[in-house]
Amino acid sequence: MKKLFVCFLAVALVCAFTVPAMSADWNFYGNTRFQTFSHDRDKEAISATATESDTDTVWLMQNNSRFGGKVAAGDISGHIEVAAASVSSGSTDNIGLRHLTGTWNFGAGSLLIGHTWAVITNLLSNQIANQGQGMLGWGSVYQGRRDQIRLTFGGLKIGLLSPTTSGLSSTTGTTPTGYLADGTAVYGAKPVNGDVDVTLPKIEVAYRFATDMFWVEPYIGYQTYDRQYSTTTATTDVTSFIYGAKGKVNFGPAYVGLGLTLGTNPAEYGLAVSATNVVKATLVNNTYEDVDYMEYMGLVGFKMNDMVTFEAGYGEQKMESDPNGIKTEYDRFTYYVNADITLAPGVHVIPEYSKFDNGSKKVTGATDVELGTESYIGAKWQINF
Repeated sequence: MKKLFVCFLAVALVCAFTVPAMSADWNFYGNTRFQTFSHDRDKEAISATATESDTDTVWLMQNNSRFGGKVAAGDISGHIEVAAASVSSGSTDNIGLRHLTGTWNFGAGSLLIGHTWAVITNLLSNQIANQGQGMLGWGSVYQGRRDQIRLTFGGLKIGLLSPTTSGLSSTTGTTPTGYLADGTAVYGAKPVNGDVDVTLPKIEVAYRFATDMFWVEPYIGYQTYDRQYSTTTATTDVTSFIYGAKGKVNFGPAYVGLGLTLGTNPAEYGLAVSATNVVKATLVNNTYEDVDYMEYMGLVGFKMNDMVTFEAGYGEQKMESDPNGIKTEYDRFTYYVNADITLAPGVHVIPEYSKFDNGSKKVTGATDVELGTESYIGAKWQINF
């Protein structure tokens, strides 16, 4: 009897989900992406203690290989997409969510809620090394996909996003970022037991102006929260302001893409920056001193025919802070050249050479730290289905 009830319940659930879906238009898609590269790294790019450079073969499925679906029913639409969340030693360990959104078109505009790209995102580059780097954080502004509520009116997008508060550490720093003239050590922003109070969500606004030949999209972003900076109840605000623009121009079979982003406190805002050499807002006299930030990129492409498209690009990211006259500077850049070759409809092989220069970190009163370079030469293989 119990088994019969379970079977009946399963059939009822299938019917419950299937009958309403009959009036909806579903479209499913997916692709697999595979990396075959030789990866060369300077010893400085491996670690501070490495004694020699290293060359390895990268032979694995990319972690952004994906499967998804889009559905539309009248004024309501939805989008879900999942991907191989982690890939190690040539095996896919688990699946992670990329997009999950619902959208209501109310005539004058649309309302989106869910998890998808942040409003401030630059996906112009087709750089494919390092599992599809796309110059993200290396010239192309990027903070990943964020939980959000978004309103769209034509080319205008207004997003209220989940705030980022992980840019500041909750432990006391032990390594000075520099020294004052009297020998006093200056430490980075490392509040002790710092409680975070958020009043507003992250706010992002962008507007795209487009013609048949080109489009341009300026954007701004703002985030602020209060951070307890000691074991007392004293707090101070940590504010980030990001602004810039991106765009693309078509010249027949050729195209040019450009992007420039400026602002303050990119790590605190949640932008992609170097994980180990990030310059963070510094606590000085009970106030966080800002980090100045700039990121820019450019690319050119040419579609030779329906089978082959060439592309080359360059991107750079810079950060600088100057608390108490102790200047900390960090920069990194990348460039690449590739060719997207279509072997059959939906079947691509993309040979590429990419160079990543991890740059250097410069601190007043300390020896400059060179962080080494790494390069990739090989190809990505992709099948869309």
